This record gives sequence, structure tokens and C-alpha cells, in this order.
Amino acid sequence: MSLLRFVLFILLFWSTALLAQGVLVAWEPGEAQPVLNLPGTASVPAVQVEGQQLSTPDHLDYELFRYEIEDRTQRLSLIRELRGKPQIRFVELDGQVDIQSTNQPRQFDLLGFSEPTTWGPTQFACETVPIAIIDTGVDTAHTDLNHNDFRVNENLIMGSSTGEDDHGHGTHIAGLIAARSNENVKVAGVCSTATIFNYKFFDKDGKGGNITHAIQAINESVTKGAGVINASWTYSGYSQSLYDTIAGADHAGVYIIAAAGNAGSNNDTDPVYPAIFSNKFKHVVAVANAASLNALNQTPGEGSNYGYQTVDFAAPGTSLPSTYYDNHYVAMTGTSMAAPLASASLAALMQMHSGYPSEAYRAALLNNIWRGSNSDFEGKLKYPGLLNAQAMLNSTAASVFSSAWFNYQWIEGVDVLRFQGYKLNEVVSARMEFPGEGSVSIIPDIESATALRVSLPANWQEGTLFLRLNSGEDLHPLDFSLMQSATVPESYTWCDGATCETTWRGYFVQVTRDNYDKAQQGSWSLYTIMEGEEELLLINAEDLSDSWSFNISGDFRLRFEGMNYRLSTTTFKELSSGHGYTQQNDNNANWVINKKDGWPYATKLYDGMYQLTLKPQIRLVSSSPSTSSEPAECYIATSVYGDVYAPEVDALRNFRNEVLMEFGPGRWLVDQYYTYSPAVAQWMDDKPRLQAVVRWGLDAFVGFWRWIKG
Repeated sequence: MSLLRFVLFILLFWSTALLAQGVLVAWEPGEAQPVLNLPGTASVPAVQVEGQQLSTPDHLDYELFRYEIEDRTQRLSLIRELRGKPQIRFVELDGQVDIQSTNQPRQFDLLGFSEPTTWGPTQFACETVPIAIIDTGVDTAHTDLNHNDFRVNENLIMGSSTGEDDHGHGTHIAGLIAARSNENVKVAGVCSTATIFNYKFFDKDGKGGNITHAIQAINESVTKGAGVINASWTYSGYSQSLYDTIAGADHAGVYIIAAAGNAGSNNDTDPVYPAIFSNKFKHVVAVANAASLNALNQTPGEGSNYGYQTVDFAAPGTSLPSTYYDNHYVAMTGTSMAAPLASASLAALMQMHSGYPSEAYRAALLNNIWRGSNSDFEGKLKYPGLLNAQAMLNSTAASVFSSAWFNYQWIEGVDVLRFQGYKLNEVVSARMEFPGEGSVSIIPDIESATALRVSLPANWQEGTLFLRLNSGEDLHPLDFSLMQSATVPESYTWCDGATCETTWRGYFVQVTRDNYDKAQQGSWSLYTIMEGEEELLLINAEDLSDSWSFNISGDFRLRFEGMNYRLSTTTFKELSSGHGYTQQNDNNANWVINKKDGWPYATKLYDGMYQLTLKPQIRLVSSSPSTSSEPAECYIATSVYGDVYAPEVDALRNFRNEVLMEFGPGRWLVDQYYTYSPAVAQWMDDKPRLQAVVRWGLDAFVGFWRWIKG
């Protein structure tokens, strides 16, 4: 039985799809092979490749190597070969990341504020809290930047100690953080002085940044003592190595301020990284770009991403003037510009009020949001409004560091939310309010000062949750009626680029070909059909060889758990690692096909196209058996133990997840259990002797399972 889930999901924009030549391999301790032998193909001979070992956070127990492989066929074949080996933790492409800004050489309007008659913006000291800028580099000699302490100045692309900017994006960010107050060009950073760790990982064209360099810079920033890391870039796919690296930074209490992205899309259903991790970690903050006091930037080509569940708040990011490389100045627009304002404000706050728990500083950001009337932010941000840095940095500590929730996760199998936050032990009650129907009182389960659980009543999807403090005040509410899926396209889509989208069973499906070359591989399409009562997902392509990435979303409780392929006219079989498939997380999966005709079960069509017929496996984590293909409630166990959180019930869930859900017959058994067990549990409610016998049997099984687990 394997307790490890092999991981791979890389979604690349088609503009960079062919640039991913590195393969990241996580080896089990002591199993790493620094040199790999690649067999020859029709176009290239056999070759040996030597891997580069990458640094990893201390909490990780695998060895991470990067192998540079030029030939596309050899890359795909290697991924398929390694994925099924027991000594491999995971394998993924070293994908490209994207900067999130546009040059805007137009009049500076500073979000519509009237410019002061006398120039003199308030700046704050930040030098004791180092800020890492992972970007295109910084023009460290710039007239309005050279007063800062550039303690780190590295070029990760060239492997040198000179990270000077030859693009402009990174210098612009540095200016927003800590430029001198310059009245002539109306430029000033939030910080009067700053300690900056400058990591260059984009080239002069804004390209070349990859996951390897990102994790290298993040790990080094944490090791060298950064307090804040500015990430004004995005990655449109999931990377396990990036996730693990950010988990290490979060564990160390280092903040990552992430740009939400400039696609004008909903991160809740179309995630970008690392911003999406704001709903996972306590020290990741996602920032949107505001174009005015009451609205996000919605200009085509530069519109801010948003997300009621995944983007924290907005900051000014439209037509902001700042420093530029070669001692110039320019106005730029994007979430890239909004993020550094939050980064600098956070560093200034951490220096001004040192010594607080690390979670306190995110609470301070969230509790200092300016909210106007008739705001476009409502329903698009967790805390709908603009970061009010001046108010935060000019207030007393007592008023700044108050209670706040950061994010929440669904507890498996029950309608329970687990919140993370600051001073949550001051919450004394909760209530769910329903429009025109009154409210329902709830007793929260306080785990600690940074976590609590709330059990939701019936029809919670239509209500708003309030958490009441011992002071009598409410924390920011959570309105479930605002959690809506994104608008989805028609069900049949001809795909012009590497990424296609469609709907399947009412959910949003995005499929990306990570190494797609239209000139060589021809066209492809994505669509759905109904067969009886089942809806199937179909892919037609002239050449199926690729690394296929799947994302399914559209409901915040959705869990994408596997993929079935058509074996015969009436039979479907589950894809596995032996087929080159990995089920990576709750919404993402990847399938590597290294042959043009796919594999023996692809259908060859009359027009030279090959067809894949697929049936995703999904469920909703908080639903009744009638609405979920694999519900997660342990009905009988909960009935006999009397508590959904009983240790024995948790142990049985663990057995289900680690054993039964790992193979087809086990999943069938689970499905049958959840079909019939609710009625059985109800029937047993008034039969205490039968409950005692069942409990005796379950106690014995739980003891045996715990013994197996050690």
C-alpha cells in the first residue's frame, strides 16, 4: 500500500508551452540518480543527462533534481517511465511563469486622487525586515533606489552575483517599495529605506522565469532571513515542488505577497499560482488590482483577477508611476504593481510593531481595508475593499492587531468549515442569517488561537455566516450565496492554442497541452456527449502525444478524484500511474501520452483524428448521498460512536482514504456503503444492543488498523 500520491500538473500558456525543457524529479531519500540514460528516438540519439540537485526546505524528506532535456519525445517518455517507480515521490515539468503588468505611458492619475499641492508623501522605515523581490532584477544604481541596502543581488538565470535589471519590471516594483520621494516625477515608495533581496529570474524580454528558479529564490530568501517575499508573477498550473517550498516559507512565518493575475478571471474556478495558496496557508496573501476606489481594473488585456474565496483584497495597481531600469521612470499597470504596495506596507508594519505572532500581521492587513459604497469589490474579494496602509501604519497596536479569519477549508464529509486566523479564541458564538427568514445560532468549536470549526445548518448555501467576538463585534461575514461558478463556454470547443475549456455535468473543465506545437501536431477539440444518462468528456486530436493537464472546478466542495477511459463500447477502466496518469490534488490531474495515436484504446476516426473518451470521477465533500458520487460521511460509525469527530471515526475515514479509495473494487465498495448506510444507521438508532455489537466489531477493526499503521 502506498501512502504517497504521485504528483504532476503543469498548465502553461501557449505562448510559453514549448519552453519547458526541464524535468523536476523528487527522489526518495538515498534513491536519487544524478545521471539518467535517455534512449534514442527517431530524431535524436541516446544520451546521458546529468541532474542538478536543488535545495529544499528542511521539513521535506525528498531529494529534488532538475534534468535538462531538449527533445520533447524524450521528456514525455522519461516522465512516463519515472512516474511508476517506487523510488520517485513525484515528477513534473519545470514550467514557465509570467510577469503580471503592462507598460502604460500615460498621464499619472494615482487612482483618481487629486495630486497634493505640495509633494511630501509619508514614508516608513522598513530596513529591519528584508523584502525579497523575485523578478527581472533591479537597477540598483538608479538615482531613486541606490540608498537602499541590496543585501542580495543574484542572477538566477546566469548563475551570477549581478542581478541588474534589463527589462524594467523588477525596478518598477522596487520603486513602489522603496523609491526616494521625488517631487519632479511624483515617485515615492512606501518605505523610506529598505533591505532588499534582489533575485533576477526573468530575462530582458520578461521570459525565462521557471519553477526551479522560483523555489531556489524562495528557499534562499527564507534561509537568509527575509520577512516578506514579493511574487509579482503567476503560474497557471499546479507544481508540487512550488507548493512544498511555499509550505516551508509558511512554516517559517515568512510572508509571500502574490499578484492575483491579469486575465480578468475568477481564481476560485480558474486558479493561478502562487496566489491560490492564500486559501491554504496563513502567510500567503493574494492581491488584486484596483482601478478606482470602488472597482477593480477591468480593462481588456490587463483586467485584474478576482476570487471571493481566494483573493484577499485590492490595492492600487493602475497607471502607477515608479522607477524603471537605466535610471528612467514609467507608469505601469497590473496586479504586479498592487502586490509590492502590500509587501512594503507589511514590512513597515512588522518593523513598527515587532514581536507579535506572525499571524497578527495578516490580520492587520485584513482589518485595515477601505470599503466604499456601491463597491464593485463585493462578491469578488474575501475582504472587499482597498488596503488602507496609511490608516494601518498610523494607528496604535491595540487597534491594528485585532481578530480576523484568513481562510477556510471544508472538513471531509460533513458540513463543517475550519477557519484559520488570528485571535480566533476570542470568538464566542456564530450565527447563520438567511434573507427574510431570520437566523440560526451556532456554537463554534475553538481549536486554538489560530483555528476554529463551525458546523453549518441546513440550507447554508443561501445564508451568511457571522462570527461574534467576546467584545460583541462581528468578524467579517462569509456570504455563501456569493460563491458562484464562473461563466463557462459552449460544450463543444475547437482549440486554437494549448488550452481549451468546456462544461461537463455543469462543471468547468479546462484541458491544457503542456508541450503543444500546433505546426507539428495539428488541431484538436474538446467536447462532451450524452450516452444514456451519463455525460462523457471527449478529446479529438491529430496527434495525442503530450502532457495533458486537467482542471475541473465550479463548486467549492468539488473533489476531482480520478479519470476513467473507455476500454470497450460498454466498459470503462480507471487510469493509473502505469498509464502515465497522476491524480494530483482536489482539482487537478495530469496524463502523459508519448505516442501520436495515444495508446491502444484511442479510437481512430475517419478524418485522421484520434479520439479519447473519458469519464472523470468527482464528488462533493459536503453533500448527501443523492448528490455525490462518493460521499464521505461515516454514517454507521458516527451513529454508534455518537460523534462525527470521534477518534475511531477518524481512523475509519483514514482506512477508507488510504486503502479502499486506492483501487477500483474498494471505491465500488465505498459507493455501495454510502448508498445504503444512511438508512441502516437510521434503522439502528433505537437498537442499543445492536449498536453495542457493531461498536465492538469496529473497535476491534480500528485497533487492528492502528497496529498496521504503527
